[in-house]
Amino acid sequence: ICITFFSFASKQDSMVAGWEVSLEQSMQGVVPQMAKSVAHKRLPPVPEGLQLDHRGKPPTSIMLFYQYVEPAWTPKLHRRALSFVHELGKKHGVTGRGRCAAEGLNCTLTGTAEGVRAFAQGLRNW
Repeated sequence: ICITFFSFASKQDSMVAGWEVSLEQSMQGVVPQMAKSVAHKRLPPVPEGLQLDHRGKPPTSIMLFYQYVEPAWTPKLHRRALSFVHELGKKHGVTGRGRCAAEGLNCTLTGTAEGVRAFAQGLRNW
């Protein structure tokens, strides 16, 4: 699985007002040293010193990943994969958009630092 994590100071910092923003504005709140691939590597630890935002919410992490399978999943395995990914996301409070096709997964998900790492580890264990 190719997984990349991005950490934001808060969910508010990660939101922009449409597409008419500069690159600098779109990257506000990104912690660049946390934006790295962990394909074939151990998942990085949750960063130390994360602080709650002004609403008392933990920082948001974004996880982008794809996992292609060969041979493609049969319809039965495809349904099982879709169900597993959905339940894993609910279990760890991870939300976002994903494509679960017979060829594999391609997702962009958000959650707490702990939640996205638990989700990623759950996929690896599966």
